[in-house]
Amino acid sequence: MWLLLLVVLAICIESGKAGVWVALAVGVTLLLTVMANGVGMIWPWPKREEWEDAAADPGWRYLVNARKVAEQWVLSRWGSRQKAHLAGWIGLFIAFLSAAAALIFWAEALFPESPYPEMAASWLLLVLLAVSVLLFGFLLWVGRVAKESRSAGTVIREDLHGEMVLLGQWRTFCGAVPLPYSFWRYARGLIPAFGWAYHHFFAGGHFLALTAVVGVAMAYFAYVMTDLSFDVLAALNGIEVCPCRSSFLARLVWEALFLSQRHKPFWARLVSWLGL
Repeated sequence: MWLLLLVVLAICIESGKAGVWVALAVGVTLLLTVMANGVGMIWPWPKREEWEDAAADPGWRYLVNARKVAEQWVLSRWGSRQKAHLAGWIGLFIAFLSAAAALIFWAEALFPESPYPEMAASWLLLVLLAVSVLLFGFLLWVGRVAKESRSAGTVIREDLHGEMVLLGQWRTFCGAVPLPYSFWRYARGLIPAFGWAYHHFFAGGHFLALTAVVGVAMAYFAYVMTDLSFDVLAALNGIEVCPCRSSFLARLVWEALFLSQRHKPFWARLVSWLGL
């Protein structure tokens, strides 16, 4: 949502270099705020004896076990550890490309007279878009090949004692539901496509403040892909993370919310059908 507000701001203040600096300052400040708050980001546990012992709250032990169940369920949908490793490293490569694209967009906004940022952006954004589409296709393919028969609802009701227990413990220890799993969590995967479309059709020195904002969006996407890739690689390497920061567990919490409401939006049904 804050990215959409930035776009509106950039359109309203479009006034040469001054507009670029204002849009860039506001955008980077908001981006750093998101990163500093760890929004959507996993954080490693403190020392083991501080979080898992015989005296731990039963509800907290339930969430720790739920995180492990969620990791096993999600990773089983990949079919093999090798495929999951490959996807994690492709995600980090996409994060690197996206961060480089952000720097190029900012250079393009700050130095519109130079032809080099625009030339570099043309090639880099095309590669970024191609690799992102490749990763999306790879995720769909491994989901179909693995043929994981257990649905999220089955895992919640058979392994985690039902959606109400999971939601109750999540609200007690982690806060609001549905946490990071909303329509925007999936829609932000379109940022590389929007970045390429903007550069291809609208860039060219006429929307400098908006170009700076697109750079902020690309930097945010780099942060998102780093987060998602670390989730996968941490689970594969047995790194313990806080249940409240686990995207795997949040995925089951998201499903539990819809199970409790007896209603699932069309976009959510589509995401489940795709195996994401």
